[in-house]
Amino acid sequence: MKRNAKILDCTLRDGGRVIDCAFPQFHIEGIIRGLAASGIDIVEMGFLRGNTAYKGNSTFFADMGQARACIPENAMKYGTEFVLFADHGAEYSGWDFGRLPPCDGKTVAGIRLGVRKHNFGEAVPVMRKIKELGYRLYIQMVETRNYAEDELLRAIDRANEIGPCAIGIVDTFGKMYLPELERYYRLVDGHLDRQIAIDFHTHNNMQLSFSFAQAIVGLSGGKRDIVLDATLDGMGKGAGNLNTELIVDFLNSEKGYGYDFDGICDAIDEHIAWIKESRGWGYSVPSLLSGVFSSHPNNVRYLLEKNRLKTKDIRHILAKVDPETRKRYDYGILDRAYLEYSSTVCDDGAALELLKEALRGRPVLAVVFGATSRTCRDAILRHIERERPVTISVNHVYRERRPDFVFYGNQRRYENEALLGESGDLRRIVTSNVAGAGGDARDIVVDYNKVVSIGYPNYDNSTIMLLNLLRNAGVAKISIAGLDGYGERREASFSDEVFSHNAPGSASGSRASGASERNREMAALLARFRDTLSERHSVEFVTPSRFSAIFGSSREYGECGEYSWAGNGADGATDSAAYGKAGAFAGLKLLVLDVDGTLTDGALCYGDGNVELKAFSARDGAALKPLPKLGAGVVFLTGRESEAVARRAADLGAVAVQNARDKAAALRALLAERGVAPERAAYIGDDLNDCAAMSLCGWKACPADAAAEIKAMADYVSPFPGGRGAVRDCVEKLLKDCGRWGELLAAYGIRKMLTKHGPL
Repeated sequence: MKRNAKILDCTLRDGGRVIDCAFPQFHIEGIIRGLAASGIDIVEMGFLRGNTAYKGNSTFFADMGQARACIPENAMKYGTEFVLFADHGAEYSGWDFGRLPPCDGKTVAGIRLGVRKHNFGEAVPVMRKIKELGYRLYIQMVETRNYAEDELLRAIDRANEIGPCAIGIVDTFGKMYLPELERYYRLVDGHLDRQIAIDFHTHNNMQLSFSFAQAIVGLSGGKRDIVLDATLDGMGKGAGNLNTELIVDFLNSEKGYGYDFDGICDAIDEHIAWIKESRGWGYSVPSLLSGVFSSHPNNVRYLLEKNRLKTKDIRHILAKVDPETRKRYDYGILDRAYLEYSSTVCDDGAALELLKEALRGRPVLAVVFGATSRTCRDAILRHIERERPVTISVNHVYRERRPDFVFYGNQRRYENEALLGESGDLRRIVTSNVAGAGGDARDIVVDYNKVVSIGYPNYDNSTIMLLNLLRNAGVAKISIAGLDGYGERREASFSDEVFSHNAPGSASGSRASGASERNREMAALLARFRDTLSERHSVEFVTPSRFSAIFGSSREYGECGEYSWAGNGADGATDSAAYGKAGAFAGLKLLVLDVDGTLTDGALCYGDGNVELKAFSARDGAALKPLPKLGAGVVFLTGRESEAVARRAADLGAVAVQNARDKAAALRALLAERGVAPERAAYIGDDLNDCAAMSLCGWKACPADAAAEIKAMADYVSPFPGGRGAVRDCVEKLLKDCGRWGELLAAYGIRKMLTKHGPL
């Protein structure tokens, strides 16, 4: 019987996006060997990518030789075809096909070229070159739904002229329903040369990938060759892909194919299960929204992480974003849409006067719903008896002692409270963005726009909004209980199951890494709040907190009994002492610096021959040279290569990583090599090619003349331009905020700074 359906397993490529394709070499070879031994027809080994600094343990390959070396000898005997994927276009990290060697006839046999509607025509010469060099060509029509019918037919006509082995229909955002899939299949099948297979690549956003695969097999009727893209355990970002094991079982059971199902299961157990333990994927409502709105899944995750929006709110916010714009992720645009959706300006003069009168001359205790609000109950109650504060609980009614007010800055918490009816006749302070605020006589509505901290991640965190409100109302003495931060285990971070079950997951896939990121954001917000206070203000913590040292607290929490962050995970070692005064972090282990435009003014001066001249700031050097002695490595990270950079790095005791076309990949490798956690690294850069690497680090800064996108993500923007003291200023800012500037001064033998006005 002729087998017209083939399975193309793309675990190492599309599935690998879950972990930025950072597979250890053992697992790369094991997956390849397991798939080949199980009879899988085609194995896609990974990407050919431009701007990739390949150092192994990755399926982002910089050249063909690196990929070929990953195929075990004993995997080539099964007749499996090995292919690589490459996007066309520099904006998609496209690879330079001028470097493609001839096909060797035994290792990598095919290239899958990702093309889009706007660059299909310009990719034709590359398609021809791939074939001329002896490779099997697969044309993947990324975002196929973007093509109008006549545009799709013209593309098929070009494909017929070129003669690939397959043309791929790609449901990039998991948006298709079955009638649309059938329409695409019949349209392509009716116009495509009979010798060319139809490849389907679907995403499981709407739980349809396996159904689609069965439908495509049926539509082919055994007459047209088809290729079905799949991944082990459906591995892939968001909802993931068609499961290899499911389509294997279907073809074996219904069509009599002979794939080794047990071998596929073994490959999942050995090489995929460990990833899924920390990086989840699979159907979810956010994935559904990503499909419904043809939106990049990161947009949905970003909005979901706010943990104050309902699914319907996310839907309405995405609808405000231009359809083309939401296919990529731009958090600045999302924040503007979110702010427009949620913000309601109100005249809160009367409400503020009412609060000022109620709070006048009184200390205030803010009770957040962290786990310590439960475990340190006695300490909180003793504090209330001793200080007689006005007690305000945040987004919940504190059950241990009836508060004077409840503060709501979160739509979900406000609505949950209404359902539970716990607050009785308590006065409620509600921000104006909360729908329904003011509809109850108990509500004191305050202007949302006056209490948010625009410009910071998670800028409308409810605790921060309350603190800003208390400052605005003239409260001088503030105590905080239950502000624990986020941990790996939900129940260790929240006071009860209601909050535990409603807690957000991790934006980055791992709950621990997501919690660490949220803790850093909270620390930055608290540091920003601290910097707005005058000398008459005081802030103290009644219960243990990761963030207490931001306000200079060194208090012992004996009243709470034995307490440890151990078991809470995710930043257990980086409690308040680690954040120090910096707000962002204090444990600087690595400072990473862009060169052109950061350490220099960006001018490129060419001399005779291959000489390239660069001008560095001596003032920058004065701040950088002592850092290694303070325990912080210094790295110059640049996409160019210059002897001048190597010399300047050597002068300062720094390391120069040059010709790093993919700075993020180079930085990840560097962090792994040195054993430095990303939150312990700082990055100073100025332009778009710094974005990805910069986002990995715990503290980010830039010169005054940096790109707008860089400024938007920076924790600090220097008033000085690149090459003119910006780096010196950024280092000084960071070390002063961390309380470590004195260490740098001591390296120069300076123990006390004096001015004509006295000690500095």
